[in-house]
Amino acid sequence: MKVDSIRLFSSVKPTFMRRALIKGSLIAGSGVLLLAYCGAFIPPESLQIWGLPVLFAGGTLITMGLLPYRRLRRMESQPSELIVVDGKYIQYINDGKQVYSIPMQSIERYDYVETDTEYGIAVLLKDSPQEKIVVHDRKFDMESHQKKSKEKYGCHIFIPYFSRRAFTRIALLD
Repeated sequence: MKVDSIRLFSSVKPTFMRRALIKGSLIAGSGVLLLAYCGAFIPPESLQIWGLPVLFAGGTLITMGLLPYRRLRRMESQPSELIVVDGKYIQYINDGKQVYSIPMQSIERYDYVETDTEYGIAVLLKDSPQEKIVVHDRKFDMESHQKKSKEKYGCHIFIPYFSRRAFTRIALLD
């Protein structure tokens, strides 16, 4: 029996967007306040010495505050994809590039993971899979991704920002 391909898209929950915006605005605001305070109250002689470090610190705070929100907005406009190909492979596509393919025979089970900061699909692999995961993107470091997934989520591969509904659709394929 041939199973057609199934495409699932990542999504960012509005509560995560709101939380990232508020937290990012506070951090970026502290960078703006640092720059404004130093520009208004530090004498020019001191700014010759401290100006560049203050500018760097303020810019860093602004960037650190707004970058996570920007990443989530980008993911919202260009979502990641999971494609189940003929019931044999699960392909992960991020930024329009195929990152890796997981053979369905190598998967023991799926779990849905949701924390305060992330949610997604946890993939647990069999102890000695017959087929290996194929990494298509040369820049992607599967070893460090698996290590992070193991430490943070207790699984072999964590695929972030896929909803419980996407998890249910994949879990029903077994």
